[in-house]
Amino acid sequence: MSSSPCPPPASIPTVSRWCAKFFDIDGDPAVLKTAPAELGGKTLGEALLAPTKIYVKPVLKVLEEVDVKGISHITGGGFYDNIPRILPEDCDAEVNAEAWEIPVVFKKLQEWGNVPWAEMYRTFNMGVGMVLVVAPSEADAVRAHLTEAGETFYELGKVVPGHKETIMKGGVFLVHKIGVLVSGRGSNLQAVMTVSLTDICRWKLRL
Repeated sequence: MSSSPCPPPASIPTVSRWCAKFFDIDGDPAVLKTAPAELGGKTLGEALLAPTKIYVKPVLKVLEEVDVKGISHITGGGFYDNIPRILPEDCDAEVNAEAWEIPVVFKKLQEWGNVPWAEMYRTFNMGVGMVLVVAPSEADAVRAHLTEAGETFYELGKVVPGHKETIMKGGVFLVHKIGVLVSGRGSNLQAVMTVSLTDICRWKLRL
């Protein structure tokens, strides 16, 4: 079973209030009028309040023709909290973070707030509004339906044996191989091990 092509969202209004609190927009409302070149002439306020993408019609059409194993709406909770809800207890969802281009507004929010990437993927949809899970044999049918409907979609990854978790891979989640010289009290190794416990870095240690 694999993750199907997935339609992206048009905006991020469901988390706009989170943005206001996290970036202290309430304390400095003028920031909403800033228009970074990367937003294509839009102000931050306009980007945050753009209409939400509605998936009802294209998804209903897919459900009529395809045996969809699961559907996850990527809202607050992002990838880490929403996708596992549709997984069996003994399965993980491996998501390739390089499968789609992150919308500029998310990149700017991460930059302005210096937010850890894992927290971004836990809070925002990062450009993926809904996830459909289908068998590999059904993927072509899903592509055909979404293409006919004029929807943009991505193949995100696959479902693998695991423990009902989302595993992000690629992009900012690339596995890093490093060497550590252990001497004295081993503080160098301890520091690397501490970092390895975060969601962002997955270190492979070779002593």
